[in-house]
Amino acid sequence: MLFYVNLLQYLLYRYVTTTGHKLIGVLYGYSGYIGGLLGFFFSMWIRIELSFPGLPIVRKMKDVSLYNHWISVHGIIMLFLFVMPVAIGFYGNYLMPLLLGASELSMPRMNGVSYWFLFVGGIMFLMAGLLVDKPLASGWTMYPPLSTRDPGSSSISTDMAIFTMHILGFSSGLGSFNYLATAKNMRHKGLSMLGAPMFVWAIIVTSVLLVGALPVLGVAVTGLLLDRNMCTCIYDGILGGDPVLYQHLFWYFGHPEVYVIILPIFGLISTIVSTLAHKDLFGREGMIYCLSAIGVVGFFVWAHHMLTVGLDVDSRAYFSAATAVISIPTAVKVFSYTATWCSGRAPRGSSASWSFWCFLSMFTIGGFSGLVLSSASLDLILHDTYFVVAHFHTVLSLGAVFGLMTAHYFYQQLLLGVSVFESLGLYQVSLTLIGAILVFYPMHWSGLAGMSRRVPEYSDYFMSSTWMGTSGTLLLLTAVVILLRAMCLSWSSLSYGSWH
Repeated sequence: MLFYVNLLQYLLYRYVTTTGHKLIGVLYGYSGYIGGLLGFFFSMWIRIELSFPGLPIVRKMKDVSLYNHWISVHGIIMLFLFVMPVAIGFYGNYLMPLLLGASELSMPRMNGVSYWFLFVGGIMFLMAGLLVDKPLASGWTMYPPLSTRDPGSSSISTDMAIFTMHILGFSSGLGSFNYLATAKNMRHKGLSMLGAPMFVWAIIVTSVLLVGALPVLGVAVTGLLLDRNMCTCIYDGILGGDPVLYQHLFWYFGHPEVYVIILPIFGLISTIVSTLAHKDLFGREGMIYCLSAIGVVGFFVWAHHMLTVGLDVDSRAYFSAATAVISIPTAVKVFSYTATWCSGRAPRGSSASWSFWCFLSMFTIGGFSGLVLSSASLDLILHDTYFVVAHFHTVLSLGAVFGLMTAHYFYQQLLLGVSVFESLGLYQVSLTLIGAILVFYPMHWSGLAGMSRRVPEYSDYFMSSTWMGTSGTLLLLTAVVILLRAMCLSWSSLSYGSWH
Protein backbone atom coordinates (compact mmCIF):
# COMPACT_ATOMS: atom_id res chain seq x y z
CA MET A 1 0.00 0.00 0.00
CA LEU A 2 2.83 2.37 0.86
CA PHE A 3 4.41 1.64 -2.53
CA TYR A 4 1.28 2.78 -4.38
CA VAL A 5 1.01 5.92 -2.23
CA ASN A 6 4.63 6.81 -2.99
CA LEU A 7 4.08 6.08 -6.66
CA LEU A 8 1.04 8.37 -6.73
CA GLN A 9 2.97 11.12 -4.98
CA TYR A 10 5.82 10.75 -7.47
CA LEU A 11 3.50 10.92 -10.47
CA LEU A 12 1.65 13.95 -9.12
CA TYR A 13 4.91 15.74 -8.35
CA ARG A 14 6.29 14.84 -11.77
CA TYR A 15 3.28 16.06 -13.72
CA VAL A 16 2.58 19.17 -11.64
CA THR A 17 6.14 20.49 -11.59
CA THR A 18 7.32 19.34 -15.02
CA THR A 19 8.82 21.77 -17.53
CA GLY A 20 9.64 19.20 -20.23
CA HIS A 21 7.99 19.98 -23.55
CA LYS A 22 7.06 16.34 -24.24
CA LEU A 23 5.37 15.75 -20.90
CA ILE A 24 3.54 19.07 -21.06
CA GLY A 25 2.43 18.18 -24.58
CA VAL A 26 1.06 14.87 -23.30
CA LEU A 27 -0.85 16.76 -20.59
CA TYR A 28 -2.33 19.03 -23.27
CA GLY A 29 -3.30 15.93 -25.25
CA TYR A 30 -5.02 14.21 -22.34
CA SER A 31 -6.91 17.38 -21.42
CA GLY A 32 -7.91 18.04 -25.03
CA TYR A 33 -9.26 14.56 -25.68
CA ILE A 34 -11.23 14.59 -22.42
CA GLY A 35 -12.66 17.96 -23.49
CA GLY A 36 -13.56 16.49 -26.88
CA LEU A 37 -15.51 13.68 -25.22
CA LEU A 38 -17.38 16.20 -23.05
CA GLY A 39 -18.19 18.38 -26.05
CA PHE A 40 -19.48 15.33 -27.93
CA PHE A 41 -21.62 14.48 -24.89
CA PHE A 42 -23.39 17.85 -25.14
CA SER A 43 -23.86 17.42 -28.90
CA MET A 44 -25.62 14.12 -28.16
CA TRP A 45 -28.12 16.00 -25.97
CA ILE A 46 -28.71 18.48 -28.79
CA ARG A 47 -29.42 15.71 -31.29
CA ILE A 48 -31.69 13.84 -28.87
CA GLU A 49 -33.72 17.01 -28.35
CA LEU A 50 -34.00 17.47 -32.11
CA SER A 51 -35.04 13.87 -32.73
CA PHE A 52 -38.73 14.75 -32.48
CA PRO A 53 -40.62 18.04 -32.58
CA GLY A 54 -42.48 19.11 -29.46
CA LEU A 55 -39.55 19.75 -27.08
CA PRO A 56 -39.38 16.20 -25.64
CA ILE A 57 -36.59 16.97 -23.13
CA VAL A 58 -36.54 20.65 -22.23
CA ARG A 59 -40.32 20.73 -21.69
CA LYS A 60 -40.00 17.99 -19.10
CA MET A 61 -37.19 19.93 -17.43
CA LYS A 62 -39.34 23.11 -17.61
CA ASP A 63 -36.48 25.23 -18.95
CA VAL A 64 -36.42 25.93 -22.69
CA SER A 65 -33.14 27.87 -22.39
CA LEU A 66 -31.44 24.58 -21.51
CA TYR A 67 -31.20 23.80 -25.26
CA ASN A 68 -29.16 26.95 -25.91
CA HIS A 69 -27.08 26.06 -22.85
CA TRP A 70 -26.07 22.79 -24.53
CA ILE A 71 -25.19 24.67 -27.72
CA SER A 72 -23.12 27.26 -25.83
CA VAL A 73 -21.17 24.73 -23.80
CA HIS A 74 -20.66 22.43 -26.81
CA GLY A 75 -19.23 25.24 -28.95
CA ILE A 76 -16.86 26.65 -26.32
CA ILE A 77 -15.57 23.22 -25.29
CA MET A 78 -14.93 22.06 -28.84
CA LEU A 79 -13.08 25.25 -29.81
CA PHE A 80 -11.11 26.15 -26.69
CA LEU A 81 -10.87 22.85 -24.78
CA PHE A 82 -10.53 20.28 -27.56
CA VAL A 83 -9.09 21.41 -30.89
CA MET A 84 -6.75 24.13 -29.60
CA PRO A 85 -5.20 22.07 -26.75
CA VAL A 86 -4.64 19.07 -29.03
CA ALA A 87 -3.56 20.76 -32.27
CA ILE A 88 -1.51 23.61 -30.74
CA GLY A 89 -0.75 22.42 -27.21
CA PHE A 90 -0.07 18.72 -27.76
CA TYR A 91 1.48 18.60 -31.22
CA GLY A 92 3.02 22.07 -30.95
CA ASN A 93 4.77 21.28 -27.67
CA TYR A 94 5.82 17.82 -28.69
CA LEU A 95 6.97 18.40 -32.26
CA MET A 96 8.19 21.99 -32.53
CA PRO A 97 11.48 21.60 -30.57
CA LEU A 98 12.18 18.31 -32.36
CA LEU A 99 11.60 19.85 -35.80
CA LEU A 100 13.81 22.84 -34.96
CA GLY A 101 16.61 20.75 -33.49
CA ALA A 102 16.15 22.31 -30.04
CA SER A 103 16.30 20.51 -26.73
CA GLU A 104 13.41 22.46 -25.22
CA LEU A 105 11.07 25.37 -25.78
CA SER A 106 12.52 28.81 -25.19
CA MET A 107 10.77 29.36 -21.82
CA PRO A 108 10.03 25.99 -20.22
CA ARG A 109 8.54 27.28 -16.96
CA MET A 110 6.18 29.61 -18.79
CA ASN A 111 5.18 26.61 -20.90
CA GLY A 112 4.11 24.76 -17.76
CA VAL A 113 2.23 27.81 -16.48
CA SER A 114 0.33 28.10 -19.77
CA TYR A 115 -0.92 24.52 -19.40
CA TRP A 116 -2.09 25.03 -15.81
CA PHE A 117 -3.94 28.18 -16.88
CA LEU A 118 -5.75 25.98 -19.40
CA PHE A 119 -6.47 23.34 -16.76
CA VAL A 120 -7.89 25.85 -14.27
CA GLY A 121 -9.95 27.56 -16.99
CA GLY A 122 -11.35 24.22 -18.13
CA ILE A 123 -12.35 23.26 -14.59
CA MET A 124 -14.05 26.64 -14.09
CA PHE A 125 -15.96 26.32 -17.34
CA LEU A 126 -17.12 22.82 -16.47
CA MET A 127 -18.40 24.21 -13.16
CA ALA A 128 -20.23 26.93 -15.12
CA GLY A 129 -21.66 24.36 -17.53
CA LEU A 130 -22.57 21.55 -15.18
CA LEU A 131 -22.85 22.68 -11.56
CA VAL A 132 -24.71 25.99 -11.45
CA ASP A 133 -28.44 26.56 -11.21
CA LYS A 134 -29.22 28.67 -14.30
CA PRO A 135 -27.91 27.74 -17.75
CA LEU A 136 -25.44 29.58 -19.98
CA ALA A 137 -27.94 30.34 -22.74
CA SER A 138 -26.30 33.19 -24.67
CA GLY A 139 -24.53 31.05 -27.28
CA TRP A 140 -20.79 30.46 -27.55
CA THR A 141 -20.41 34.01 -28.91
CA MET A 142 -22.14 35.48 -25.81
CA TYR A 143 -23.88 38.27 -27.71
CA PRO A 144 -25.52 41.05 -25.71
CA PRO A 145 -28.30 41.49 -24.71
CA LEU A 146 -28.56 37.69 -24.36
CA SER A 147 -25.51 37.71 -22.09
CA THR A 148 -26.45 40.88 -20.19
CA ARG A 149 -30.22 41.30 -19.94
CA ASP A 150 -31.71 37.85 -20.57
CA PRO A 151 -33.16 36.50 -17.28
CA GLY A 152 -32.04 32.98 -18.19
CA SER A 153 -28.42 34.15 -18.31
CA SER A 154 -28.47 36.38 -15.22
CA SER A 155 -26.59 33.88 -13.09
CA ILE A 156 -23.04 33.24 -12.04
CA SER A 157 -22.64 30.73 -14.89
CA THR A 158 -22.27 33.49 -17.47
CA ASP A 159 -19.78 35.39 -15.28
CA MET A 160 -17.75 32.22 -14.82
CA ALA A 161 -17.79 31.55 -18.56
CA ILE A 162 -16.57 35.09 -19.29
CA PHE A 163 -13.83 34.78 -16.69
CA THR A 164 -12.89 31.45 -18.25
CA MET A 165 -12.32 33.29 -21.54
CA HIS A 166 -9.80 35.51 -19.76
CA ILE A 167 -7.95 32.54 -18.26
CA LEU A 168 -7.86 30.61 -21.54
CA GLY A 169 -6.68 33.77 -23.26
CA PHE A 170 -3.76 34.01 -20.81
CA SER A 171 -2.92 30.36 -21.52
CA SER A 172 -2.96 30.78 -25.29
CA GLY A 173 -1.05 34.07 -25.12
CA LEU A 174 1.77 32.64 -23.01
CA GLY A 175 2.04 29.62 -25.29
CA SER A 176 2.09 31.83 -28.40
CA PHE A 177 4.93 34.02 -27.09
CA ASN A 178 6.84 30.86 -26.21
CA TYR A 179 6.44 29.38 -29.69
CA LEU A 180 7.49 32.64 -31.38
CA ALA A 181 10.58 32.96 -29.18
CA THR A 182 11.48 29.32 -29.82
CA ALA A 183 11.17 29.68 -33.60
CA LYS A 184 13.27 32.85 -33.54
CA ASN A 185 16.05 31.83 -31.18
CA MET A 186 16.18 28.03 -30.88
CA ARG A 187 16.69 26.87 -34.49
CA HIS A 188 19.75 24.71 -34.99
CA LYS A 189 22.68 26.23 -36.85
CA GLY A 190 22.11 26.46 -40.59
CA LEU A 191 18.30 26.20 -40.49
CA SER A 192 16.76 29.28 -42.11
CA MET A 193 13.17 30.34 -41.64
CA LEU A 194 12.23 29.33 -45.19
CA GLY A 195 13.88 25.98 -44.54
CA ALA A 196 11.82 25.34 -41.41
CA PRO A 197 9.18 22.57 -41.62
CA MET A 198 5.62 23.48 -42.58
CA PHE A 199 4.29 22.62 -39.14
CA VAL A 200 6.67 25.14 -37.58
CA TRP A 201 5.41 27.79 -39.98
CA ALA A 202 1.82 26.90 -39.15
CA ILE A 203 2.51 27.32 -35.43
CA ILE A 204 4.28 30.65 -36.06
CA VAL A 205 1.36 32.09 -38.05
CA THR A 206 -1.11 30.72 -35.49
CA SER A 207 0.84 32.35 -32.66
CA VAL A 208 0.87 35.70 -34.47
CA LEU A 209 -2.90 35.45 -34.93
CA LEU A 210 -3.40 34.71 -31.23
CA VAL A 211 -1.11 37.51 -30.08
CA GLY A 212 -2.96 39.97 -32.31
CA ALA A 213 -6.51 38.83 -31.61
CA LEU A 214 -6.61 37.75 -27.95
CA PRO A 215 -6.31 41.28 -26.48
CA VAL A 216 -9.36 42.30 -28.51
CA LEU A 217 -11.32 39.38 -27.10
CA GLY A 218 -10.20 40.38 -23.60
CA VAL A 219 -11.50 43.90 -24.15
CA ALA A 220 -14.82 42.61 -25.52
CA VAL A 221 -15.62 40.19 -22.68
CA THR A 222 -14.36 42.67 -20.06
CA GLY A 223 -17.06 45.03 -21.34
CA LEU A 224 -19.59 42.24 -20.80
CA LEU A 225 -18.44 41.79 -17.22
CA LEU A 226 -18.70 45.55 -16.58
CA ASP A 227 -22.17 45.69 -18.13
CA ARG A 228 -23.36 42.76 -16.04
CA ASN A 229 -21.89 43.83 -12.70
CA MET A 230 -21.06 47.55 -12.84
CA CYS A 231 -23.99 48.97 -14.88
CA THR A 232 -21.62 50.57 -17.42
CA CYS A 233 -24.04 50.13 -20.38
CA ILE A 234 -21.27 49.72 -22.98
CA TYR A 235 -23.33 47.28 -25.05
CA ASP A 236 -26.83 48.10 -23.78
CA GLY A 237 -28.73 49.74 -26.64
CA ILE A 238 -31.61 50.79 -24.39
CA LEU A 239 -29.29 52.98 -22.29
CA GLY A 240 -27.18 54.38 -25.13
CA GLY A 241 -24.72 51.54 -25.64
CA ASP A 242 -23.96 49.72 -28.89
CA PRO A 243 -24.49 45.94 -29.04
CA VAL A 244 -23.03 45.88 -32.57
CA LEU A 245 -19.73 47.12 -31.09
CA TYR A 246 -19.42 43.81 -29.26
CA GLN A 247 -19.93 41.93 -32.51
CA HIS A 248 -17.15 43.92 -34.17
CA LEU A 249 -14.78 43.29 -31.28
CA PHE A 250 -15.70 39.63 -30.94
CA TRP A 251 -15.40 38.78 -34.62
CA TYR A 252 -12.12 40.65 -34.92
CA PHE A 253 -10.97 37.84 -32.66
CA GLY A 254 -13.43 35.23 -33.89
CA HIS A 255 -12.38 35.08 -37.51
CA PRO A 256 -8.64 34.77 -36.80
CA GLU A 257 -9.74 32.11 -34.31
CA VAL A 258 -11.13 30.14 -37.26
CA TYR A 259 -7.64 30.06 -38.75
CA VAL A 260 -6.11 29.41 -35.33
CA ILE A 261 -8.11 26.18 -35.42
CA ILE A 262 -7.30 25.11 -38.98
CA LEU A 263 -3.72 26.35 -39.58
CA PRO A 264 -2.07 23.84 -37.16
CA ILE A 265 -4.11 21.15 -38.92
CA PHE A 266 -2.67 22.39 -42.24
CA GLY A 267 0.80 22.12 -40.74
CA LEU A 268 0.21 18.55 -39.52
CA ILE A 269 -1.29 17.51 -42.86
CA SER A 270 1.63 19.06 -44.76
CA THR A 271 4.17 17.08 -42.73
CA ILE A 272 2.19 13.84 -42.90
CA VAL A 273 1.48 14.02 -46.65
CA SER A 274 5.11 14.76 -47.44
CA THR A 275 6.25 11.81 -45.32
CA LEU A 276 3.67 9.33 -46.62
CA ALA A 277 4.26 10.31 -50.26
CA HIS A 278 8.07 10.05 -49.83
CA LYS A 279 8.68 13.39 -51.52
CA ASP A 280 8.84 17.06 -50.65
CA LEU A 281 5.63 19.05 -50.57
CA PHE A 282 4.62 20.37 -53.98
CA GLY A 283 5.21 24.14 -54.12
CA ARG A 284 6.61 24.22 -50.61
CA GLU A 285 7.74 27.85 -50.60
CA GLY A 286 4.43 28.94 -52.12
CA MET A 287 2.66 27.04 -49.34
CA ILE A 288 4.58 29.08 -46.76
CA TYR A 289 3.46 32.29 -48.45
CA CYS A 290 -0.12 30.97 -48.56
CA LEU A 291 -0.02 30.31 -44.81
CA SER A 292 1.25 33.84 -44.21
CA ALA A 293 -1.37 35.33 -46.56
CA ILE A 294 -4.16 33.50 -44.72
CA GLY A 295 -2.87 34.89 -41.43
CA VAL A 296 -2.70 38.46 -42.74
CA VAL A 297 -6.00 38.56 -44.63
CA GLY A 298 -7.73 36.78 -41.73
CA PHE A 299 -7.62 40.04 -39.75
CA PHE A 300 -9.51 41.98 -42.46
CA VAL A 301 -12.62 39.88 -43.13
CA TRP A 302 -14.25 39.74 -39.71
CA ALA A 303 -17.50 41.52 -40.63
CA HIS A 304 -18.66 38.83 -43.06
CA HIS A 305 -19.99 37.21 -39.88
CA MET A 306 -22.27 40.19 -39.32
CA LEU A 307 -23.53 41.29 -42.74
CA THR A 308 -27.08 41.50 -41.33
CA VAL A 309 -26.42 44.21 -38.72
CA GLY A 310 -26.99 47.12 -41.11
CA LEU A 311 -23.58 47.69 -42.71
CA ASP A 312 -23.50 50.12 -45.61
CA VAL A 313 -23.33 48.81 -49.17
CA ASP A 314 -19.63 49.60 -49.63
CA SER A 315 -18.67 47.71 -46.47
CA ARG A 316 -20.71 44.70 -47.54
CA ALA A 317 -19.04 44.72 -50.94
CA TYR A 318 -15.57 44.95 -49.39
CA PHE A 319 -16.07 42.12 -46.89
CA SER A 320 -17.68 39.91 -49.54
CA ALA A 321 -14.75 40.45 -51.89
CA ALA A 322 -12.14 39.94 -49.15
CA THR A 323 -13.84 36.70 -48.10
CA ALA A 324 -13.71 35.42 -51.68
CA VAL A 325 -10.03 36.45 -51.97
CA ILE A 326 -9.00 34.53 -48.84
CA SER A 327 -10.26 31.34 -50.49
CA ILE A 328 -7.43 31.57 -53.04
CA PRO A 329 -4.47 30.64 -50.78
CA THR A 330 -6.67 27.98 -49.18
CA ALA A 331 -7.43 26.46 -52.58
CA VAL A 332 -3.70 26.53 -53.43
CA LYS A 333 -3.04 24.38 -50.36
CA VAL A 334 -5.70 21.85 -51.38
CA PHE A 335 -4.22 21.53 -54.89
CA SER A 336 -0.72 21.22 -53.45
CA TYR A 337 -1.77 18.38 -51.15
CA THR A 338 -3.46 16.58 -54.02
CA ALA A 339 -0.44 16.98 -56.31
CA THR A 340 1.98 15.77 -53.62
CA TRP A 341 -0.12 12.72 -52.82
CA CYS A 342 -0.83 11.68 -56.41
CA SER A 343 2.77 12.12 -57.59
CA GLY A 344 4.30 10.22 -54.67
CA ARG A 345 4.24 6.65 -53.39
CA ALA A 346 1.74 7.03 -50.58
CA PRO A 347 0.01 3.96 -49.08
CA ARG A 348 -3.55 3.64 -50.30
CA GLY A 349 -5.23 1.60 -47.58
CA SER A 350 -3.94 2.89 -44.25
CA SER A 351 -6.02 4.67 -41.63
CA ALA A 352 -3.89 7.79 -42.00
CA SER A 353 -4.45 7.94 -45.77
CA TRP A 354 -8.21 7.44 -45.41
CA SER A 355 -8.37 10.15 -42.77
CA PHE A 356 -6.40 12.48 -45.03
CA TRP A 357 -8.82 12.09 -47.93
CA CYS A 358 -11.78 12.56 -45.58
CA PHE A 359 -10.17 15.77 -44.34
CA LEU A 360 -9.54 17.03 -47.86
CA SER A 361 -13.05 16.25 -49.09
CA MET A 362 -14.82 17.74 -46.06
CA PHE A 363 -12.71 20.89 -46.11
CA THR A 364 -13.18 21.40 -49.84
CA ILE A 365 -16.94 20.90 -49.81
CA GLY A 366 -17.29 23.15 -46.77
CA GLY A 367 -15.21 25.78 -48.55
CA PHE A 368 -17.65 25.85 -51.45
CA SER A 369 -20.57 26.50 -49.10
CA GLY A 370 -18.45 29.25 -47.55
CA LEU A 371 -18.22 30.95 -50.93
CA VAL A 372 -22.02 30.90 -51.03
CA LEU A 373 -22.19 32.66 -47.66
CA SER A 374 -19.52 35.18 -48.68
CA SER A 375 -22.12 36.83 -50.89
CA ALA A 376 -23.81 39.54 -48.82
CA SER A 377 -27.14 39.17 -50.62
CA LEU A 378 -27.25 35.41 -50.02
CA ASP A 379 -26.03 35.77 -46.45
CA LEU A 380 -28.95 38.07 -45.68
CA ILE A 381 -31.26 35.18 -46.58
CA LEU A 382 -29.29 32.29 -45.07
CA HIS A 383 -28.09 33.98 -41.88
CA ASP A 384 -29.13 32.19 -38.67
CA THR A 385 -30.31 29.12 -40.58
CA TYR A 386 -28.96 25.60 -40.47
CA PHE A 387 -27.08 26.26 -43.70
CA VAL A 388 -24.57 28.28 -41.65
CA VAL A 389 -24.35 25.50 -39.06
CA ALA A 390 -23.71 22.94 -41.79
CA HIS A 391 -21.05 25.14 -43.40
CA PHE A 392 -18.87 25.81 -40.39
CA HIS A 393 -19.18 22.26 -39.08
CA THR A 394 -18.17 20.84 -42.45
CA VAL A 395 -15.24 23.16 -43.14
CA LEU A 396 -13.95 23.70 -39.61
CA SER A 397 -15.17 21.03 -37.23
CA LEU A 398 -14.92 18.05 -39.57
CA GLY A 399 -11.76 19.44 -41.11
CA ALA A 400 -10.17 19.73 -37.68
CA VAL A 401 -11.47 16.34 -36.49
CA PHE A 402 -10.30 14.42 -39.58
CA GLY A 403 -7.00 16.30 -39.48
CA LEU A 404 -6.46 15.28 -35.86
CA MET A 405 -7.46 11.71 -36.75
CA THR A 406 -4.83 11.72 -39.52
CA ALA A 407 -2.23 12.95 -37.03
CA HIS A 408 -3.34 10.37 -34.46
CA TYR A 409 -2.96 7.40 -36.79
CA PHE A 410 0.32 8.73 -38.21
CA TYR A 411 2.05 9.80 -34.98
CA GLN A 412 0.80 7.08 -32.63
CA GLN A 413 3.60 4.70 -33.52
CA LEU A 414 6.19 7.47 -33.76
CA LEU A 415 5.45 9.32 -30.52
CA LEU A 416 3.95 6.65 -28.29
CA GLY A 417 5.71 3.57 -29.63
CA VAL A 418 2.55 1.48 -29.89
CA SER A 419 0.98 -0.14 -32.91
CA VAL A 420 -2.16 0.93 -34.77
CA PHE A 421 -4.99 -1.53 -35.37
CA GLU A 422 -5.59 -0.78 -39.02
CA SER A 423 -8.80 -2.81 -39.21
CA LEU A 424 -10.39 -0.93 -36.31
CA GLY A 425 -8.96 2.33 -37.64
CA LEU A 426 -10.54 1.86 -41.06
CA TYR A 427 -13.90 1.02 -39.47
CA GLN A 428 -13.64 4.11 -37.29
CA VAL A 429 -12.74 6.47 -40.14
CA SER A 430 -15.50 5.06 -42.37
CA LEU A 431 -18.17 5.33 -39.68
CA THR A 432 -17.07 8.87 -38.83
CA LEU A 433 -17.33 9.92 -42.47
CA ILE A 434 -20.76 8.34 -42.99
CA GLY A 435 -22.06 9.70 -39.68
CA ALA A 436 -20.78 13.20 -40.45
CA ILE A 437 -22.45 13.16 -43.87
CA LEU A 438 -25.76 12.06 -42.33
CA VAL A 439 -25.57 14.71 -39.61
CA PHE A 440 -24.46 17.79 -41.50
CA TYR A 441 -25.39 17.43 -45.15
CA PRO A 442 -29.19 17.40 -44.59
CA MET A 443 -28.66 20.65 -42.67
CA HIS A 444 -27.80 22.37 -45.96
CA TRP A 445 -31.23 21.59 -47.38
CA SER A 446 -32.96 22.41 -44.10
CA GLY A 447 -31.22 25.77 -44.02
CA LEU A 448 -32.17 26.52 -47.62
CA ALA A 449 -35.76 25.71 -46.64
CA GLY A 450 -35.59 28.21 -43.76
CA MET A 451 -35.00 26.07 -40.65
CA SER A 452 -33.68 28.38 -37.92
CA ARG A 453 -30.66 27.55 -35.82
CA ARG A 454 -30.74 27.63 -31.99
CA VAL A 455 -34.49 26.91 -32.01
CA PRO A 456 -35.38 23.49 -30.54
CA GLU A 457 -38.92 23.44 -31.98
CA TYR A 458 -39.48 22.96 -35.71
CA SER A 459 -42.10 22.00 -38.25
CA ASP A 460 -42.93 18.40 -39.13
CA TYR A 461 -41.60 19.23 -42.60
CA PHE A 462 -38.04 18.92 -41.26
CA MET A 463 -38.48 15.61 -39.42
CA SER A 464 -36.77 13.51 -42.11
CA SER A 465 -33.58 15.61 -41.99
CA THR A 466 -33.48 15.62 -38.20
CA TRP A 467 -33.95 11.84 -38.10
CA MET A 468 -31.04 11.45 -40.52
CA GLY A 469 -28.96 13.69 -38.26
CA THR A 470 -29.81 11.62 -35.20
CA SER A 471 -28.94 8.35 -36.96
CA GLY A 472 -25.65 9.91 -38.06
CA THR A 473 -24.93 10.90 -34.45
CA LEU A 474 -25.39 7.27 -33.41
CA LEU A 475 -22.81 6.28 -36.03
CA LEU A 476 -20.46 8.93 -34.68
CA LEU A 477 -20.96 7.54 -31.18
CA THR A 478 -20.10 4.07 -32.48
CA ALA A 479 -16.97 5.48 -34.13
CA VAL A 480 -15.88 7.11 -30.86
CA VAL A 481 -16.35 3.79 -29.02
CA ILE A 482 -14.29 1.98 -31.67
CA LEU A 483 -11.53 4.60 -31.40
CA LEU A 484 -11.41 4.28 -27.61
CA ARG A 485 -11.37 0.48 -27.93
CA ALA A 486 -8.50 0.60 -30.42
CA MET A 487 -6.52 2.97 -28.21
CA CYS A 488 -7.01 0.74 -25.15
CA LEU A 489 -5.90 -2.33 -27.10
CA SER A 490 -2.90 -0.48 -28.53
CA TRP A 491 -1.75 0.65 -25.11
CA SER A 492 -2.14 -2.80 -23.60
CA SER A 493 0.03 -5.85 -24.00
CA LEU A 494 -2.42 -7.21 -26.58
CA SER A 495 -0.93 -4.87 -29.19
CA TYR A 496 2.22 -6.97 -29.15
CA GLY A 497 0.50 -10.32 -28.91
CA SER A 498 -1.84 -12.19 -31.17
CA TRP A 499 -3.77 -9.03 -32.08
CA HIS A 500 -0.67 -7.40 -33.64
